Amino acid sequence: MKIQTKAFWTFQLAVAFVSAVIQSIFWYVTGFIISEPTDLFAGLLFSICSVIAFAITLFPVWKLWHGKSWLSLSLLFFCAITIVAAVLFILSNMVVGDAAFVIAWIGIIHYILGAPANLVNAVAIGLIGKYFVNRFSKDINQD
Repeated sequence: MKIQTKAFWTFQLAVAFVSAVIQSIFWYVTGFIISEPTDLFAGLLFSICSVIAFAITLFPVWKLWHGKSWLSLSLLFFCAITIVAAVLFILSNMVVGDAAFVIAWIGIIHYILGAPANLVNAVAIGLIGKYFVNRFSKDINQD
């Protein structure tokens, strides 16, 4: 799948918007569940970090997907996010120092707490991707 197409960039914008909404709602509601109300700024900060990570991860996922079913796109995306979290956790633990250790555990806890939202995002991304493949089928060329 080509990255220079209009379909991919429209897909990226749609994913960024949907991911930001889902992540913002999730982190805002999660603050009330764990009895530590989160302000709107913290929820937006977590969602912006997630949107950036999702956007970067979608480049290789889009190339690997080849326009198959939405489920394959969702699974590829979720596996990519999991691999990125695991690699960052391992790299942070390899660095000697208290700060790296704290960053590693904060990252993995953030990933575990955000897993439900990541699953919802993965399904939404799969459905959005399938919609764009059906809509822009002439613009999307297979490699």
